[in-house]
Amino acid sequence: MNLAALLVIPFEVPSQNSTERRHWSGRAKERKELGWRVTAALPAGGCPHLGRKRFVEIVAYRAAWIRDAANLVGGSKTLLDALVAVGVLRDDSTKWVEVSYDQGLYRRAGYDQPTTVIRIYDLAEET
Repeated sequence: MNLAALLVIPFEVPSQNSTERRHWSGRAKERKELGWRVTAALPAGGCPHLGRKRFVEIVAYRAAWIRDAANLVGGSKTLLDALVAVGVLRDDSTKWVEVSYDQGLYRRAGYDQPTTVIRIYDLAEET
């Protein structure tokens, strides 16, 4: 696996429960804003997928733990959609991406605000 990009963005991954309660327009607005944050965090030249399957590691440094792992995964959906929208991922299906999720407390990790760290690795050549 080759590290294609390391993105550090000021964003607190919400729980799936809070995401589901929001109106669709609020989720769309968040996805658009996340697209801008991801784009700003990309290295010069971006990180185009070039037809490769990728492994994405998402570490959510939050103010409080999400105790249910499924809520962390569900809350990260908008983030994956943003990675697709800016061209980092071809699609968020298992054909094109494998994802791992972890979380921690932002203060213990040395951040001054909730932060999400995304590591993107290339897994395979053209699919």
